[in-house]
Amino acid sequence: MTVGPTWSLTRRPPGTSGRGTGCLLALGGLCVVTFNVIFESLRQQLIPDRLLGRVISVRLLSYGAVALGALIGGLLARSFGLPAPFLVAGVAIPVMTLLILALVNHRTVEQALAEVEQDTVGPATDTIE
Repeated sequence: MTVGPTWSLTRRPPGTSGRGTGCLLALGGLCVVTFNVIFESLRQQLIPDRLLGRVISVRLLSYGAVALGALIGGLLARSFGLPAPFLVAGVAIPVMTLLILALVNHRTVEQALAEVEQDTVGPATDTIE
């Protein structure tokens, strides 16, 4: 058996089951997709058009976290084995989604939309410097 770069792509590590990891990653992917769709829609509804470009440009800074996540995933894989970063992500993403649901739910979205509607009906008092 040849052990090399293709080993990790074609075979699972000895003594592990890929089913649990795969299920956790599928659940995590579903959470990420759902969050992104809802988040992008809310941002477009809640942020005034004149500020939308600035808000989206700040989001680009968050892409730096991708490199940090890759570093942490590499350290986890080196310390605990290849399945470790996948298991951590498969657990952490759904847990974070549940925590976010406590903050962003139907009630809080309706409140935010009502505040935006109230701000757009009243006179424009804020200015951009």
